[in-house]
Amino acid sequence: MCKGSWAYANNKVITDTGCGNICLAGAVVEVIGTRGAMTIRVTTPSTSSGGGITNA
Repeated sequence: MCKGSWAYANNKVITDTGCGNICLAGAVVEVIGTRGAMTIRVTTPSTSSGGGITNA
């Protein structure tokens, strides 16, 4: 599990998800499972920059 800092300028936006842009500033990223079979869960904050999805 990791959490991005709140600095929008210092974080990336994931744009190829198929469910909208995910801004990593303030987001929590959880990776569950093993290398061959994993689930990645991203929880986004209530604010965004660059068109990212909020409250997801």
